[in-house]
Amino acid sequence: MAIPSDIVRQQIHPGDVIGGRYKVERFVGAGAYGAIFSAIDVDSMERVAIKALPPADQGVNKTAIGRFEREMQVISRLRHPNIITLYDFGRMPSGIIYMVIEYIDGITLYDLVTSTKLSEADALSICGQIAEALDEAHNKGVVHRDLKPQNVMISRRPQGGYIAKVLDFGMAKLTSQGGDESVAQLTREGMAVGTPRYIAPEQARGKDVGAWSDLYALGLLFYEMFTGERAVKADTIESAIIAHVSPEPLQLDEIQLVPEHVRPVLYKLIEKKVAKRYQRASDLLRDLHSLQARHTAIDVAQTVPVGSRGISMDPEAPRPVHQKQEQEAPLELDFERYSKFAPDQRYQAPRKLQNIRESRSEFRAPQNVFEWAEAGAMVVLYPVAFILLTAQMEGLPILLRWAAGLLPLVIASVVPMTTKSPSWNVSFFRLLFGLSLVWIAMAHAFGFERLGSSLLRNPAWFLRPVANVPVLNLLFDLVAAFSRAYGQILT
Repeated sequence: MAIPSDIVRQQIHPGDVIGGRYKVERFVGAGAYGAIFSAIDVDSMERVAIKALPPADQGVNKTAIGRFEREMQVISRLRHPNIITLYDFGRMPSGIIYMVIEYIDGITLYDLVTSTKLSEADALSICGQIAEALDEAHNKGVVHRDLKPQNVMISRRPQGGYIAKVLDFGMAKLTSQGGDESVAQLTREGMAVGTPRYIAPEQARGKDVGAWSDLYALGLLFYEMFTGERAVKADTIESAIIAHVSPEPLQLDEIQLVPEHVRPVLYKLIEKKVAKRYQRASDLLRDLHSLQARHTAIDVAQTVPVGSRGISMDPEAPRPVHQKQEQEAPLELDFERYSKFAPDQRYQAPRKLQNIRESRSEFRAPQNVFEWAEAGAMVVLYPVAFILLTAQMEGLPILLRWAAGLLPLVIASVVPMTTKSPSWNVSFFRLLFGLSLVWIAMAHAFGFERLGSSLLRNPAWFLRPVANVPVLNLLFDLVAAFSRAYGQILT
C-alpha cells in the first residue's frame, strides 16, 4: 500500500502554484497521513506552510480526512500568538485537500529538550506559553487531547529565549459551548484517543475529558523540559496506559533535576485524581507567574556584591535565599525582603558619557541654502539606505538588521557632537547624507538580483508589526510599494 506522503509528493512539486497564489518551494516533512511543504504566497511574498492529504480513494481513510477537516475548523476559530495560524484551505483538481498555515522556522519541543538543557527561566517561559495557548483553546470550547512534544514547535526570539506554538488539533474535542455537532461526531464518547505516553488517566479510560486532561499532558512536557527524559518510559502501549491509570503516582526517576520549588506545580499538574489537578490553565498561569517572579527576584539578589550579603544576628534581617526556609513556601514571595539585598547607591555615568551629554548643545543646524538642501535630501535618502541594506541582510537576526540600518544615524548623531576639533566642522545632516550614499552602494554591491528578490519577498519587514495601526498603515503601504517597485526594476 502506498504511503500517503509519497502519493502527495508525486502530485505536488517545487514550483507548482496551489490555489492560484501559493508557489511551492520544497518538501519539509511527512505526517501520518500526508506531507508538508514550504511555499511563498505570491500576493504577500510571505513564506507559508502547506499541509496536504491525498484523496480518500488513494490511501487515506475517511477518519484521517475527517480529522484533517476538524483541524481546519478548530484552528480557524483560534487566534493566539502561541497557536498555529490557519490562512487558507482548499482542494486541488487532483482531489488533494490542503490547508495553508503559518510557517515556523524552528524545531519541535521534543528535538529541543533532547538536544539542549533548558534553564529554569526558559522552561517556565515555554510552559507558560503553552498554558496560554491551552487557555485560549479551552475558552473557545476546544480540548486538544493530543498534546505532546512533537506537537509543539519552538523558535528562537531575536532578543533571546524561545517562542512556543501549539499545533495539530486533529484529535481535538469540541465541547458544547464551542462545539460543532458534525465535527464532534468523529470521536465517540468512551473512545480513548491520544498518545499513550502523554494521555491523561481519565482520557485513557475513555471517560469525559476537559481542560484538566490537557494540563496533565502539559505536566509531562514540563517534566521533560527540566530533565530531558520522559516521565513514562514504557516500551509498549499497554504498559504506558497502565502507568497512567494506576492509582500510584508516576515514577519520576529524574525528579532531582527539577528544582525543589518548582515541584509543587509539577505534582499538581500530573495528579492522577482530576479533582486534585489544575482545573484551568489560568490557575496554572498564576502559579507559573509566581515562580517566574521568584526566579527574577533571586537573580537580582545574586547580583549584589558579596560584601553586602553579610548574615545579621537580627532575627528580622533577611536570610540568604538558599536556606531551607525559602523553599517551604515556593509560590509565595516577599518582594520587599528581596529588595533589601539591593546596594544603596546611585548610578554614576562614566565621565566620557557625561562629556557626550554636555556636548549636545553643540548640535549645528543647517546654515545656508546648500546645507538645507542636504538636510531635505537626507530625509529621503536615509530611509532608502535603511530599506535597501536591511533587505540584503534577509535571513540574519532581526536585531542585527536593525543595528546595521540604524548605524549611520548613530554615527551622524554622535561624531559631530563629540569631536571638537576646528578641522572637523561637518553637520549631522551632511554626515548622514554621505553615510546613506555609502549604505546604498553597499546594498547594491552584494548583488542586484538578490536585493530585488528580498525587496519583493518581504517588503517593509520592519513596519509589519504596525501594518494595521491607523496612520502607520499608510507608511507601511508607502514603504511596501517602493520596495516592490524597486525590486521589480532590479529583477
